[in-house]
Amino acid sequence: MIRYSVNSIADYLNLIETKQLTNFIYRGQNEPYFGIQASGFRPYTGAWRNDKFYDINGIKKDFYNKVIRNISMDEKEYFLAFCQHHGLPTNLVDFTYSPLIAMFFACQGKKSPTFTIGELIDKETFTNINNLKNDNSLQEMLINNLINKLSKNFYAPYSEIYLINKDRLLDITDIIVENHDDNFFQKLICDSNVQKLVLKKLEEMFLKNKNYFKNWIKNIIECYEENNIDIYGICTEDNDDIFPKKENFKWENLTKYKEHLLNNNIDETIRELYWYVFNEMEDEEITYNNVFCLNEWEFGYVNVEF
Repeated sequence: MIRYSVNSIADYLNLIETKQLTNFIYRGQNEPYFGIQASGFRPYTGAWRNDKFYDINGIKKDFYNKVIRNISMDEKEYFLAFCQHHGLPTNLVDFTYSPLIAMFFACQGKKSPTFTIGELIDKETFTNINNLKNDNSLQEMLINNLINKLSKNFYAPYSEIYLINKDRLLDITDIIVENHDDNFFQKLICDSNVQKLVLKKLEEMFLKNKNYFKNWIKNIIECYEENNIDIYGICTEDNDDIFPKKENFKWENLTKYKEHLLNNNIDETIRELYWYVFNEMEDEEITYNNVFCLNEWEFGYVNVEF
């Protein structure tokens, strides 16, 4: 990943022009989270070991039942995007084609800190203002609490704008729309038909972008390695007559595939990766890595009232 640092809008626009950063989509974030995460997957409340997560499907279903009579057919068909537009927690992330819109969202919220009176004085003092007028110790407490609030760093001095090359985007809109009432990630894990459709789109995208393919795959593998994710698998026989079998595929360890990328015909390399992933889709060592395994007690779920 390449990082650039700018200190003004002029620097930002000049960077886009001089580096020709036009074939990208953009996302602005007003805090340096150092990552992108959909709102529905962010912890809702609680400490490190007491986080609660949104019940995305439950929220979407309740919202649908409340607005179904007032929305158009297009809004029904693309209901997940409709939820995202109206601020519900979803598994979607907003991007824009405009670098200026991304800059707006990166700057939005960078203002003076806000807090309530209730954070400075207790409820009893707030409801009986005479106590505050006549009690010097309460006045000192209010001033002390105010100073403490103002001395804290409410906002980081930095923002972030992410750029993703348009050529690296995989358009699965048709698959999501067709399965809009289901949890798409669950379908992707469990539904072999959805897996095949997505995998076929990936193969087509790689073949279309042969010049960049090797670097993309190396980046993905290195990301897996850096995060200690187990990507070792055992090739399995496949009985689906729609897809012919790839015999004697020897790259069972995906990390070795990175070395293989440099020395072989690109079309054959893409096909081998395709068959590797296709044959390994049922391998739980890959699909359900222990990095993502959480016990039931570690989750709390939050519903949103409308």
